Amino acid sequence: MLAELVLLCLLGGGSPDAESASLPDADPALTLAESFLASGAPAQAVTEYKRFLFFHPQDSRAAEVRSRLGLCLLAEGRYQEGMAVLRQAAAMQPGLELRLQVVRALLRAGRLAEAEQELLGLQAFSGGPERDIWLHLALLRIEQGRWAEAEEALLRAFPEGDLRPLRELLAEAGRQKRKSPRTARLLSALLPGAGQAYAGDPADGLNALAVNGGIAVLAAAAAVNRYYPEAVLLALFPLRRYYTGNIGNAGRLAERRNAAAEREHR
Repeated sequence: MLAELVLLCLLGGGSPDAESASLPDADPALTLAESFLASGAPAQAVTEYKRFLFFHPQDSRAAEVRSRLGLCLLAEGRYQEGMAVLRQAAAMQPGLELRLQVVRALLRAGRLAEAEQELLGLQAFSGGPERDIWLHLALLRIEQGRWAEAEEALLRAFPEGDLRPLRELLAEAGRQKRKSPRTARLLSALLPGAGQAYAGDPADGLNALAVNGGIAVLAAAAAVNRYYPEAVLLALFPLRRYYTGNIGNAGRLAERRNAAAEREHR
């Protein structure tokens, strides 16, 4: 949710977004490519964009067309090829617009470390804290769950703006209590089911306690009655399996809870 708000600000202010602007369409291949793209057929658009670039490699629109081609390749799931084409387009045209498009593509792909590296390079390249760079950096920090840094980036982007609603959302996100996966695993190691209850799933905790406790009782009863092979088998196989599974599950529950809490604020 929060990331979408920032993205709306980003697209609504500053330089026009290359992903939504229309290209001059005097060339038939370009006209057809734009038509395919508008109708949701990126595979066909790829063919026509490539045709245009083959016949007009030095055209003034070549960088923008190459950028559109990269986006279509990404839409087709051809990540490596699409990113390479986007980077080529950004290198062909001075300024921030196409380089920020590379950043947005990295963010959509979840490549946060690469997006951060690209943005830091852009800050040095531009020679100053451009507003669009700070907006993209705010979006990145939100995706990373680094709420205080996201707020700082927004304040740098809009030093005179009224950002109270966004700042309140960021503050609320920062106050969300995270559950430690390590603590959850330790609790379930000490008492099966305790980590699941700590992570917010008491029903799963009760199930883990009942299963592990039941098998432990059976193993103990077998040992007391001198059925030692049965006791060993119960301890080595079902008890070991469910006990270790209970520990791992507690950690995963804590991680999922944290991820869900972060998604609510994106």
